[in-house]
Amino acid sequence: YSYNNAVYTVANIQILRYSPTENTFDGFEISTDSSAINRLNQATAIYSTAKALYTLDTGNSRVSVYDKVAKNYTALQIAEGQKFLSADDNSFLVADSTTATLYDLESAQQKTFAISYPDGQFTGATNVYGKYYLTTTTNKIYTYTWDATPNVWALTNPTFANPSLITHDAYGIIYLLTADNTVQAFTEADLEAQTNGQVKATLSSTPSQIALDYAQNLYVLEDKTIYNVTQDISHSPSPKIGGDITDVNDFSFSAEDEVIYVISPTAKSRQLCPIPHANNQ
Repeated sequence: YSYNNAVYTVANIQILRYSPTENTFDGFEISTDSSAINRLNQATAIYSTAKALYTLDTGNSRVSVYDKVAKNYTALQIAEGQKFLSADDNSFLVADSTTATLYDLESAQQKTFAISYPDGQFTGATNVYGKYYLTTTTNKIYTYTWDATPNVWALTNPTFANPSLITHDAYGIIYLLTADNTVQAFTEADLEAQTNGQVKATLSSTPSQIALDYAQNLYVLEDKTIYNVTQDISHSPSPKIGGDITDVNDFSFSAEDEVIYVISPTAKSRQLCPIPHANNQ
């Protein structure tokens, strides 16, 4: 079958793509047990930056990196059992409950640090201007960069105690979901100084993910469905994103692409599903 300057061919139980211009198969593959780097197996997390799209490909124990400029994929093998993913244009971080590993894309170097009792377990991670932030179950925040050893401080301000989720927006503002289901916004300096944050929303239940679009509208992932909380804080009507996609594992906004990248095992044959988010819909 020929489509878009490529030939798709069936080989046993696989579909392969052949490039007539390059006179070779280009690595694209569709099959039940495909190992192609653009094929996902139980993907659980996704993270978009200006230049790259990262996917935590749990079933293949790797992070798939799509270069938005070169328009190609690379993949780096990681340890099994990773839960959290964060990134910038040059690096990414993955973490399980107690160990975080930072990878450099250009050199493929990595460095790892671990926490143990009584420091609890990691609950989330985000990246702000090259600095990684990780929250824990023991009311602590770790920061991690290539050039410094991990730094940690205890959150002593009771107004944002015990954060369970952390994210940031396009302007470098950090958001925490605290124990009372309040989402609070902080500048990096205010968070480190433990100054009271700006309350963005108080939720009626606990989501599994929070994210902000370019206009700083707040979205939550609850029961595998994405809701626009800024427009409807009760998030009781039908979801504002993705129409009938209600089996979402994770999602990430991309201001540069003007899309939302959604991981759903029931959409797009388990591949990434980009959805336009013009007008915040």
